[in-house]
Amino acid sequence: MPVRIPVEIRPVTAAEHAVWLPLWQGYQRFYMTEIASATSDTTWQRFLDPAEPMHAALAWHDGQAIGLVHWIYHRSTWTTGDYCYLQDLFIAKDIRSSGAGRQLIEHVYREAQAHGSSHPQHQHDFLGGIGHRGKGIGAQDGEGLSVGEPLFGVGAGGEGLADQRAA
Repeated sequence: MPVRIPVEIRPVTAAEHAVWLPLWQGYQRFYMTEIASATSDTTWQRFLDPAEPMHAALAWHDGQAIGLVHWIYHRSTWTTGDYCYLQDLFIAKDIRSSGAGRQLIEHVYREAQAHGSSHPQHQHDFLGGIGHRGKGIGAQDGEGLSVGEPLFGVGAGGEGLADQRAA
């Protein structure tokens, strides 16, 4: 069984662009794509703007950024509240299978719950679901993940997460 390494997860700050960018580029290489630098620059600015629904966090271990996660809140025709999409998840190759990916996913769960998106509404079991190119992505693998299904929506019952998410 892989060892779960201690990871500190925190939102990105303006000073961390040079740390985030290589991870973002690694994510793109994993999916054999290249996003225009102007788009990446706009995305970065959106992460820093509190009025934007886009968010990013970095995972840190021993003073090194080892992973990233991006998520977006948006309206839905199915609920009165927001959905939370976990859009991107990436862990540096030499750190995969360390539990860092799972910790980033759990971070998004906590953030979504704090935002009021407390009822999981995911179509894929994203902890072991399918990412781009049909790759099975486990939470501890954390290679690259882009899930195009809602992760959370506001539920009328406000059910807790612990009993509803995949183990």
